[in-house]
Amino acid sequence: MAGLFATGWDHILTGTATLGGDSLSASPSFRLQYSLVMPAAAGILEEATLRGIMQLRTERYVGSMPSQLLAGLLFIVAHGQQMLEIRHLLFLTLLASVTGWIAGRSRAAWPASLLHGAVNFLIATVVLACRT
Repeated sequence: MAGLFATGWDHILTGTATLGGDSLSASPSFRLQYSLVMPAAAGILEEATLRGIMQLRTERYVGSMPSQLLAGLLFIVAHGQQMLEIRHLLFLTLLASVTGWIAGRSRAAWPASLLHGAVNFLIATVVLACRT
Protein backbone atom coordinates (compact mmCIF):
# COMPACT_ATOMS: atom_id res chain seq x y z
CA MET A 1 0.00 0.00 0.00
CA ALA A 2 2.90 2.36 0.65
CA GLY A 3 3.87 2.06 -3.02
CA LEU A 4 0.38 3.00 -4.11
CA PHE A 5 0.36 6.01 -1.82
CA ALA A 6 3.82 7.06 -2.98
CA THR A 7 2.94 6.88 -6.65
CA GLY A 8 0.14 9.37 -6.20
CA TRP A 9 -3.02 7.67 -4.99
CA ASP A 10 -5.03 10.71 -6.06
CA HIS A 11 -3.87 10.23 -9.67
CA ILE A 12 -4.54 6.51 -9.53
CA LEU A 13 -8.11 6.92 -8.24
CA THR A 14 -8.96 9.54 -10.85
CA GLY A 15 -7.50 7.41 -13.65
CA THR A 16 -4.90 10.03 -14.59
CA ALA A 17 -1.79 8.06 -13.55
CA THR A 18 0.35 7.13 -16.52
CA LEU A 19 2.44 4.07 -17.32
CA GLY A 20 5.29 3.54 -19.78
CA GLY A 21 3.08 1.81 -22.34
CA ASP A 22 0.66 4.75 -22.55
CA SER A 23 2.86 6.71 -24.94
CA LEU A 24 3.45 3.89 -27.42
CA SER A 25 1.88 3.89 -30.87
CA ALA A 26 0.76 0.30 -30.64
CA SER A 27 -2.36 -1.76 -30.12
CA PRO A 28 -4.12 -1.46 -26.76
CA SER A 29 -3.27 -5.09 -26.05
CA PHE A 30 0.45 -4.49 -26.55
CA ARG A 31 0.37 -1.30 -24.45
CA LEU A 32 -1.33 -3.22 -21.64
CA GLN A 33 1.23 -6.02 -21.73
CA TYR A 34 4.09 -3.52 -21.91
CA SER A 35 2.70 -1.54 -18.97
CA LEU A 36 2.61 -4.67 -16.80
CA VAL A 37 5.80 -6.44 -17.88
CA MET A 38 8.24 -3.53 -18.10
CA PRO A 39 7.87 -2.26 -14.51
CA ALA A 40 8.34 -5.81 -13.19
CA ALA A 41 11.35 -6.42 -15.44
CA ALA A 42 12.87 -3.05 -14.50
CA GLY A 43 12.59 -3.85 -10.79
CA ILE A 44 14.20 -7.24 -11.27
CA LEU A 45 17.08 -5.79 -13.31
CA GLU A 46 17.62 -2.86 -10.93
CA GLU A 47 18.00 -5.16 -7.96
CA ALA A 48 20.16 -7.64 -9.83
CA THR A 49 22.49 -4.76 -10.64
CA LEU A 50 22.38 -2.80 -7.39
CA ARG A 51 22.25 -5.72 -4.99
CA GLY A 52 23.96 -8.47 -6.97
CA ILE A 53 26.80 -6.44 -8.42
CA MET A 54 27.07 -3.37 -6.22
CA GLN A 55 26.03 -4.34 -2.70
CA LEU A 56 27.12 -7.95 -2.39
CA ARG A 57 30.48 -7.41 -4.08
CA THR A 58 31.46 -4.26 -2.20
CA GLU A 59 30.44 -5.84 1.11
CA ARG A 60 33.75 -7.68 1.42
CA TYR A 61 35.68 -4.40 1.13
CA VAL A 62 33.60 -1.93 3.15
CA GLY A 63 31.27 -4.10 5.24
CA SER A 64 27.58 -4.91 5.17
CA MET A 65 25.99 -1.65 6.30
CA PRO A 66 28.10 0.72 4.15
CA SER A 67 27.50 -1.40 1.05
CA GLN A 68 23.74 -1.47 1.73
CA LEU A 69 23.72 2.30 2.20
CA LEU A 70 25.70 2.89 -0.99
CA ALA A 71 23.43 0.64 -3.07
CA GLY A 72 20.35 2.22 -1.46
CA LEU A 73 21.60 5.72 -2.21
CA LEU A 74 22.24 4.80 -5.83
CA PHE A 75 18.74 3.30 -6.02
CA ILE A 76 17.21 6.54 -4.74
CA VAL A 77 19.32 8.69 -7.07
CA ALA A 78 18.36 6.47 -10.03
CA HIS A 79 14.73 7.32 -9.26
CA GLY A 80 15.52 11.03 -8.90
CA GLN A 81 12.55 12.19 -10.93
CA GLN A 82 10.33 10.67 -8.23
CA MET A 83 12.03 12.48 -5.33
CA LEU A 84 10.12 15.69 -5.91
CA GLU A 85 7.69 14.92 -3.11
CA ILE A 86 8.50 13.67 0.38
CA ARG A 87 6.11 10.71 0.06
CA HIS A 88 8.05 9.46 -2.97
CA LEU A 89 11.35 9.85 -1.18
CA LEU A 90 10.01 8.00 1.88
CA PHE A 91 8.73 5.12 -0.26
CA LEU A 92 12.02 4.87 -2.16
CA THR A 93 13.93 4.87 1.13
CA LEU A 94 11.68 2.14 2.52
CA LEU A 95 11.98 -0.04 -0.59
CA ALA A 96 15.77 0.48 -0.75
CA SER A 97 16.10 -0.43 2.93
CA VAL A 98 13.98 -3.56 2.70
CA THR A 99 15.57 -4.86 -0.49
CA GLY A 100 19.05 -4.10 0.85
CA TRP A 101 18.30 -5.95 4.06
CA ILE A 102 16.85 -8.92 2.15
CA ALA A 103 19.87 -9.15 -0.16
CA GLY A 104 22.29 -8.85 2.75
CA ARG A 105 20.47 -11.42 4.83
CA SER A 106 20.00 -13.95 2.03
CA ARG A 107 23.42 -13.28 0.43
CA ALA A 108 21.64 -13.32 -2.95
CA ALA A 109 20.08 -10.71 -5.20
CA TRP A 110 17.15 -12.75 -6.47
CA PRO A 111 14.83 -12.39 -3.41
CA ALA A 112 15.17 -8.58 -3.52
CA SER A 113 14.72 -8.67 -7.30
CA LEU A 114 11.48 -10.62 -7.00
CA LEU A 115 10.16 -8.28 -4.31
CA HIS A 116 10.96 -5.15 -6.32
CA GLY A 117 9.48 -6.65 -9.51
CA ALA A 118 6.33 -7.65 -7.62
CA VAL A 119 5.94 -4.17 -6.09
CA ASN A 120 6.25 -2.53 -9.52
CA PHE A 121 3.82 -5.06 -11.04
CA LEU A 122 1.29 -4.44 -8.25
CA ILE A 123 1.45 -0.68 -8.70
CA ALA A 124 1.01 -1.00 -12.48
CA THR A 125 -1.91 -3.41 -12.00
CA VAL A 126 -3.72 -1.06 -9.61
CA VAL A 127 -3.13 1.91 -11.94
CA LEU A 128 -4.67 -0.05 -14.82
CA ALA A 129 -7.56 -1.32 -12.70
CA CYS A 130 -8.52 2.19 -11.57
CA ARG A 131 -8.83 3.58 -15.09
CA THR A 132 -12.28 4.30 -16.36
